[in-house]
Amino acid sequence: MTDQQQLARGKNVMLLLLDKRLSVPRMYLDAKWQGKDVDLLAIDRDGSGDVHVVLAYLRPLFEEELPDTSADREKLEEMIERLSHINAQYKYILGVSSSSAWKSLGDYPVKEFSEKTFSPNGLGRIGIALAAPDQGGAMHVDLTIFPERFRAYVGPSADEFIKQHPADWEVRA
Repeated sequence: MTDQQQLARGKNVMLLLLDKRLSVPRMYLDAKWQGKDVDLLAIDRDGSGDVHVVLAYLRPLFEEELPDTSADREKLEEMIERLSHINAQYKYILGVSSSSAWKSLGDYPVKEFSEKTFSPNGLGRIGIALAAPDQGGAMHVDLTIFPERFRAYVGPSADEFIKQHPADWEVRA
């Protein structure tokens, strides 16, 4: 399986997690939100609710099955910085593992970034989710740090986005 396929599998299980957490979401894969590339964009309540953005990365391996925690830390730093420039009520980082080796490490080194996930003004926190295959190869996702709502005025942008882009996933009544 290629890295791109594994990353897509991780996005898919994150999409399912958001679907369970949101009321009536419209979700978009590989979207451009307010000029910024995001891996997942979810606009809740059929477009009238909160905007959720997800940036995803493939967690790096040092060797074939050994996690590279130093490179993982660098990716987390990069994702936190990128999210600081994206306007949304909820922000997530999704680390996708290419092997089940990360499962044995739990959420390491994510806990080291716990304080850095908070907004500088205290209103909002970036959520961190980790996706990995089990021994049978099925992907699972765990929300290890729960997001908290950021202050963001995005209503007009959400309305315009929905008008111009068909959703990749939506609940239809």
